[in-house]
Amino acid sequence: MRLFVSANPRSGVSLLAVLLILVGIALVAGWAIPRFFAQPDVTLDNAANLLARDIRTAQNRAMWSGIDAYVRFDEDGGGYRIVDHNGKQLERLGALGDWGQRYEDGGVFGGVTIERVACGDDNALYFDAKKRDWEGGEVEIGFRGDTRIVRVAPRQGEVTVLGMKRRWPAEDANAAGP
Repeated sequence: MRLFVSANPRSGVSLLAVLLILVGIALVAGWAIPRFFAQPDVTLDNAANLLARDIRTAQNRAMWSGIDAYVRFDEDGGGYRIVDHNGKQLERLGALGDWGQRYEDGGVFGGVTIERVACGDDNALYFDAKKRDWEGGEVEIGFRGDTRIVRVAPRQGEVTVLGMKRRWPAEDANAAGP
């Protein structure tokens, strides 16, 4: 007795059926993905989280490498980059390129702008590798009339995002309490 083996050598899934399924998946994805990212809350919250993550990365890089790190914001409000004291853009580990973000280049973040930068003398977040007595500051980013503020607390450098509209289900469960 043969289990799971067909006696008919022509049974199975045809290449045409597989192609039709892939075309169907592509059509659904092509319709759903732009609608998901067209939601201003999703785009702005994700851009704010990315900025907060990159600020934390600059802090960590300064601490473990012993090289001062700056988060410098482009004058046109289109993005930021992480540089050393000479203005040389720092490289990501693992050959992933330089640290920086130009919102219009990302596709997903097209239309996101840096509205206001309030930090340091030169409007850059500075992370001293030796003192770890960091300046604080705020960066306000906007998209379609809505804004989020990424705040860096002075001294300890805690990074928070203010004004988030979307919450993850785990956060909702934690906020509900026992």
